[in-house]
Amino acid sequence: MKSGSLKLLLVYFDQTNDINKCFVYSPIFNIPSLTEYFLSFGANINEENQDGNNALHIAALKNSKETAEVLISYGANVNEENEDGNNALHIAALKNSKETAEVLISHGANVNEINEDGDTTLHIAALGRREGIVELLISHGANINEQNKYGNTALHIAAFNNSKETVEVLISHGANINEKNRNGKTALHIAAFNNSMEAVKALISHGANMKLYEKQTFFFVHPLNFFPSFRTHMVLLVYNNLRAFAILQH
Repeated sequence: MKSGSLKLLLVYFDQTNDINKCFVYSPIFNIPSLTEYFLSFGANINEENQDGNNALHIAALKNSKETAEVLISYGANVNEENEDGNNALHIAALKNSKETAEVLISHGANVNEINEDGDTTLHIAALGRREGIVELLISHGANINEQNKYGNTALHIAAFNNSKETVEVLISHGANINEKNRNGKTALHIAAFNNSMEAVKALISHGANMKLYEKQTFFFVHPLNFFPSFRTHMVLLVYNNLRAFAILQH
């Protein structure tokens, strides 16, 4: 029932009359009238599948904007969480379902809701390099410097992923470029550690503090043990207070 044709869904319904199961998976097809059809037969708006996802979660997964609007009009809770603590907006951010995210936010979805991993929707969007959703969330009040359970902000996550575009968006909206996580690392530390060169260049160009580091951390005491690439060795020159940024451009 997770995938397959509309015909198979209708055959299954004809044979089993399992309204709720068919209803939950109906958003896959992005046919609002189909979802409304099952609701007209008394489908439970809060019905969940074996993964704890309801119809609105699946609509977000498939970016079924119109179906999401139907579900909300029938009383679907936009902030309902699945077994992983993710609501429909978390899922929309993960899958880059921007249109559905807009619908959810317009109907009161909490842009700062935290899932069981301690991540907000903004963290998830940064992880997936979803610049459009990052912009959308920030424009609707997402806390740009919110830290997850590891103390990482969206900027830390974007730096880890070497997502220059996301880094630029976050900084342009006021992200604290020198925020430290629970291990005392800034976004620049994380970008350097992961050889995320585009993110390193973006962070340095926006004034990231190259002197902020924990002296007791083994990584910075013995950096050559961790960086096999020549380009990352150039980053180490920066940490030694040498203006090597020009070298990074080549």
